[in-house]
Amino acid sequence: MRSFLPLIFFLSLKCLLSAADITATLDSSDGSSAFTVKSSDSTPVGWIDSTGNAVIIGGLSIGSSASVTNGTIRWTGADFEGRKDGAWVSFTITDHGALTGLGDDDHNQYLLAAGTRSLSGDWNIGAGRMIQADKIRARDATGLALYDDGGTGIFVKDGGNIGIRTASPEAALDVNGHIHGAPVAGRWLATNHGVAGSVRYQWGTESFNTDNSYMSRTDSNYDITIYKAGYYLICVNALQSGLDVNERGDVALIVGGVTIVNSLGQGYAAGTFYKHSFSEIVYCNSNNTVRIYNTSATAVTYANDDAWSSLSIVRLN
Repeated sequence: MRSFLPLIFFLSLKCLLSAADITATLDSSDGSSAFTVKSSDSTPVGWIDSTGNAVIIGGLSIGSSASVTNGTIRWTGADFEGRKDGAWVSFTITDHGALTGLGDDDHNQYLLAAGTRSLSGDWNIGAGRMIQADKIRARDATGLALYDDGGTGIFVKDGGNIGIRTASPEAALDVNGHIHGAPVAGRWLATNHGVAGSVRYQWGTESFNTDNSYMSRTDSNYDITIYKAGYYLICVNALQSGLDVNERGDVALIVGGVTIVNSLGQGYAAGTFYKHSFSEIVYCNSNNTVRIYNTSATAVTYANDDAWSSLSIVRLN
């Protein structure tokens, strides 16, 4: 009977411990004032001090004692890490792209992904950075400004008027200052004045032509074809010489088959000269031709110096 007493005591103690909380008193005999947990070789693996702080030497495993098991927490000496999917992941790095707060109001310091939250201050994207967008629109009726750091630039007024160096454009384009642009112009010298009876002048030497996509010589150089519709200034200098007494030399400007100017000459004494010189602003449709005709009723003799007869065309818009 006596041999069974230790066994009965152990079983009773086990039942008691499993049914109630365990209370341990800190042993301060060594001055540590801590409840120490030691390994089988009496090496401390952790302790709880009198203030309630728990210290664990090595990694803390949640659900497993293996340090490489997912769920283990460790301190590297510089950062906390957790074991996840077979790798250590830092606790101090947060992937904000995965936070639902970017899509709702949980994180007020972030811009919403939907773009519905306004900035509370100016946005400085940094030197050398670029904003790429297909559209930029004013947020209200005050208009849209694109200014340099001095406050001068381009302003789009509500309604569509654009101002350069003015915030109050009164026309589709209102510029407060000078406009500099590459002119579209051409000038040609005559090589053949034709003969009487509605014969076209022929243009040979080209003094200049700033843009062949707007105008160029066509039809064996008898025509100047305008390729782009718009307003053009057409200047004509046509010299006629060797006129007989009371003989008249006439010149006509015809654009797109329509007579714009019919300049009539005047009779002089034999052998004198007459020069037709006039300018007209004409609206030309695409592919209109500009022609200068000698419309004299009778044949006349012309000067040998063709440079005196010229045709100049300038695009105005």
